[in-house]
Amino acid sequence: MSLYGCFTGTETARDQRDCRANTTILSGDIGVPDYDLDNSYHVVSGHDIDSTAILDGFTITSGYSDYHGGGMYNNGNSSPTLTNLTFTDNYSPYGGGMYNNNNSNPTLTNVTFSNNSANYGGGGMYNDQSNPILTNVTFTNNSAIDDGGGMYNDHSNPSLTNVTFYGNSADMFGFGGGIYDIFSYSTLINAILWGNTPDQVYGSYGAVITYSIVQGGYTGEGNIDQDPILGPLEDNGGFTLTHNLGIGSPAIDTGSPSVCPTTDQRGLSRPIDGNGDSTPECDMGAFESDPRHLYVDIDAQQGWTMAAPG
Repeated sequence: MSLYGCFTGTETARDQRDCRANTTILSGDIGVPDYDLDNSYHVVSGHDIDSTAILDGFTITSGYSDYHGGGMYNNGNSSPTLTNLTFTDNYSPYGGGMYNNNNSNPTLTNVTFSNNSANYGGGGMYNDQSNPILTNVTFTNNSAIDDGGGMYNDHSNPSLTNVTFYGNSADMFGFGGGIYDIFSYSTLINAILWGNTPDQVYGSYGAVITYSIVQGGYTGEGNIDQDPILGPLEDNGGFTLTHNLGIGSPAIDTGSPSVCPTTDQRGLSRPIDGNGDSTPECDMGAFESDPRHLYVDIDAQQGWTMAAPG
């Protein structure tokens, strides 16, 4: 089964769709408008499905679960292919945006989790005995009252490549504003973890992180502790909102010399020579900087603008 969004109905081929102009929303707000308590428990759910189950080109919002996975709940060996999606404003006690349980290992590419929340853990995503694969994914402004504002992993070992965790929070007395691992560990390459509170990553065994920016520092090859100069979450092209990299960002051309997806979260080819040294290298994070389209914070009140090079 394959579900594709972003069509007007007049297209004759899938590549004619335009998600920026034609947002397709899957909403759990099915009862009284803007009254959360009568919303769908899960906007999307899967049980015992494999990678041939495709969900592509949707905004998934307003799920309000009483237990697991407000936006999406994958259970019992469910490993769908999830591409060009936004999970926003979903709630659950565990896994506000997504909950993966019992050997559910979805593959996520070009996905944004924003403004999702959980009472206990995993504002953006909660993984329980599951090992999802994430590439070009952004977690921003997700929150949990306890642990794992962006992601919570319990006996799970997710693999994350070119991901950005920014502005997520574990409130009260929680840990792992960005990522919380218990009885497991995450593997991150070319990642950015910045501005998450109270900390970027917390784990009982320690995440394996390389070629990444981690605020406060983190042991691992190629890791640095410098402000990535991220812009706001906004439309920078592509299907989903992203955080651009400002001029002079240390994330530019400092990713792994051997691991680099062929595109960034917007679908822009990577690697690109972003620092002008004639050697294309992968950027850290979900966004690949293009020297033809540079971003500068011209004023703290006016915000970010695109500036032509030179």
